[in-house]
Amino acid sequence: MSDHAEVLVCRSDSPYRAAARAIAHLVERQIIEPMPTDCVLAALGHRPGPRANDVVEEPLVADLAVNGLEVRLPHGVELFAPAQGEPPWVSCPRCKHALEGEMLFEHLMPHDPFKPAPMVACPSCKDERAIEEWTAHGSAFGNLAFFFWNWSPLKESFIAEMKEYCGAPMALLHEHI
Repeated sequence: MSDHAEVLVCRSDSPYRAAARAIAHLVERQIIEPMPTDCVLAALGHRPGPRANDVVEEPLVADLAVNGLEVRLPHGVELFAPAQGEPPWVSCPRCKHALEGEMLFEHLMPHDPFKPAPMVACPSCKDERAIEEWTAHGSAFGNLAFFFWNWSPLKESFIAEMKEYCGAPMALLHEHI
């Protein structure tokens, strides 16, 4: 069996506060356990709590080694894209011109998070904006991501709840490894 994750990605004004608020809420509702353990891939995460099945469409398989919530907080806005499937691409919000492959990855190179993101000119219409302002397809730009490893699909009501706790729109991605 391969591992998969339901991934909620957002771009928050205060990602560390939003993450702490969401974790505290999930612990309080007993959706996750309070103490992080080695229940996710190459990081620490929170195992499902006794009420985890309240937020998923189908009951969780509780005896998996990888079955927790992993929270990722990159140093700035990052493009979150599934590891398998179609490669990520973005399009100009103005003219819809696609930026993919090497051109995209050249603009995704890490930059100093304390400086404004470098501007990217659309090869078609010449509109200039930061890469994270382009429209992501099959991926999402964000500075906070919640990876629910080996959880069944999340309920829409739960995604709306997470959006409220993070104070930002949420994108839902499906990760398969």
